[in-house]
Amino acid sequence: MAYSDLRDGVGVRLETITALRVYKLAPDGEPEVPCAIVLPRAGQTRATIGYTSYPFRVLVLVTRADLPSAIKKMDDYLTSGTGGIRNAIEGDPQLAGHAQGLMVVEVQENGMFDWAGVRYYGASYLVDVIAA
Repeated sequence: MAYSDLRDGVGVRLETITALRVYKLAPDGEPEVPCAIVLPRAGQTRATIGYTSYPFRVLVLVTRADLPSAIKKMDDYLTSGTGGIRNAIEGDPQLAGHAQGLMVVEVQENGMFDWAGVRYYGASYLVDVIAA
């Protein structure tokens, strides 16, 4: 199992959401929104003998203009149903055979984010993937 397989697996799960642009690697400039950017997160801890927890951060950015519309769009992604970020990621806990399991730990932040010198409204999801 390669780290890139896990990162790509999380990205593939996010691609199940219609009209959401997914970046499996951080874009150099301004991303096309709405988007999800799969990023590494600090830390790598032993989950149990033979398995390691690989932490990721998924940054979801919706818009940089109209705040009321941005909040409404973010509500769609925050839902636990169809179109929700958590539902999409956790839809295949084994990431097509690359992981033993995964979990969206929490939505850590929901608000304004800076990316490439531009402010966007969005949310930051913390994801832990367990793999050998």
